[in-house]
Amino acid sequence: MTNENSIDYITLTSAISELKKVGDKKLVDKLQYILTNNELQKPDKHNKKSNKTTSYYKVDLNTDQLETIVELFQALEVKYLGKDFETTGAASSFASMADSWTNIKPTG
Repeated sequence: MTNENSIDYITLTSAISELKKVGDKKLVDKLQYILTNNELQKPDKHNKKSNKTTSYYKVDLNTDQLETIVELFQALEVKYLGKDFETTGAASSFASMADSWTNIKPTG
């Protein structure tokens, strides 16, 4: 179902949300475009065809855009570590999202 330049709905929408918080309108607009126009087709027998949370999207971002997103999620991971720098659920979630974006190959 997935390929090297695809990202799941939750990771994509989380990036949009976090980028809005830091005011990166240009990158938010690009990700909104991907969300609206780049959904990958689900298999014919997919049991949740109309459920967006099971969707994947083709990502076409350049190196700088990808680095901005990865660095944002890495910073959030560090921010949400526990008081003795132990991992927390939130930190682990942000680390996973950073990893997902790291796996995307730049296209521009």
